[in-house]
Amino acid sequence: RRRLSAPRGGGGPAGAGRLRHRRVSALAGVGLAASGLAASPAPAAKAPLTATELRGAIVGHTMYDTGRRFGIRWHWAGYYRADGRAFARAWWGFGEITARGWWEIDDGRWCQRWEEVDWSRGGRNCYRVRRTGDGLRWRHVEGPHAEDHRFERRPGDAFDLAP
Repeated sequence: RRRLSAPRGGGGPAGAGRLRHRRVSALAGVGLAASGLAASPAPAAKAPLTATELRGAIVGHTMYDTGRRFGIRWHWAGYYRADGRAFARAWWGFGEITARGWWEIDDGRWCQRWEEVDWSRGGRNCYRVRRTGDGLRWRHVEGPHAEDHRFERRPGDAFDLAP
C-alpha cells in the first residue's frame, strides 16, 4: 500500500498560491484599466458540468482536499468507482476515518451518501460541479450536509481507498 501523505510542494493552505496570483493579477488589471490599455472583458462564469462531463471528471478518479481546523492539518480523499460505490478517508495528525458510500448523477447533479460516518448528516447530498482550473468546485444544492467543496482531481485510486 502507498503511504498516506500530504501533497508535495506546499505547506500552505490549498490554493494559497493561486489566491496570491489572483490578487496580483487583479491589481495589474486595475492598473491596466486605469491606463486605458485593458481591452477584453472578464470571462463568464463556467457552467455546471453535464451528466456526461461529471462522469468523465469524477468516476475513476480521486477527489482530494486539505485544510487546517483548530490548528490541525487535515486531509480528505474520496474515490468513485464506475459501479456507483464510493470510498473515502479523512486523516489528520492523530487519527483517521474511513467510509464507504454510494454516488449517482441525478438531473445534472452529483449526489452521494456515506455509510458509517456522519458526513452525509443522515441523507443524500447533491452538488452542482464546475471546473476550476485544475480542480473541481462542488456547490451544495440539496441534502442535510450544507457545505461546498473545492477538490483537486487525481487520476485513479490515488490513495488506495477501494478494497
